[in-house]
Amino acid sequence: MLTLDSYHSTKKNREESPLLCLPAEIRNHIFSYALGGRMWVILWRSRRSSVVKNREENCLSLLQTCRQVYAETALLPFELGTFRALPQAALQRWLRMRPRRCREAVESLDQ
Repeated sequence: MLTLDSYHSTKKNREESPLLCLPAEIRNHIFSYALGGRMWVILWRSRRSSVVKNREENCLSLLQTCRQVYAETALLPFELGTFRALPQAALQRWLRMRPRRCREAVESLDQ
């Protein structure tokens, strides 16, 4: 639920953020550069537990900066990254646990 405070914060971000003031096409290039080309390794621990690893720490921090950036970038790691599972059979189980829009966004699987 959007409160009055969060509305004002969102509006202020949109108006004052140097990044959010850029045209969408330029932001998309920046976001693709920042989030694309990564290998995501899914380490399956048990029926209900898995861990997704990437060599770079905090590579998804961009998604946590504000609501608008999250809305524009949430699917990019799925669209632009490559996913591998250890063991390999765990990949389908892990994908089934993702929201449908994330599953449909995955474009590259490493077999």
